[in-house]
Amino acid sequence: MVTYKRLGFGLLFLTLLSFGTFGQDYTFARDTFTSMIKTYGAFIDGMETAASAEEIVVIVNAFADEMEILQPRLDEMETRYPEFESMPEPPQEIAELVDQMELIGAEVFGAFMVLIEYAEDPEVAAALDRLEIF
Repeated sequence: MVTYKRLGFGLLFLTLLSFGTFGQDYTFARDTFTSMIKTYGAFIDGMETAASAEEIVVIVNAFADEMEILQPRLDEMETRYPEFESMPEPPQEIAELVDQMELIGAEVFGAFMVLIEYAEDPEVAAALDRLEIF
């Protein structure tokens, strides 16, 4: 016979299990990584089509604007999820997004290589200075 106590425990267990890692909710991390992927994607797409220093300035400033918004979220992630530092693999709930971020890393590097051609332009240099704080 199943008692209400056992049923309650079973429901509690299933609830904790559904959050992953017994109660750890990675919604904030998932949302942050999704925003980062979108921000980096827009930067990469912009750099691939940029044809002038003026366009580079607009793209870099837009990227810096988004990073200013994201930086506090990234800082908060370190506080919320200190276990990320010691995990050999990301939690299953965010593993796909972490994989996407790793793939984007090479593309971001390529996008910054485009900047070398325009680095001497004073307006481009000023826009790049905004990124040094991140």
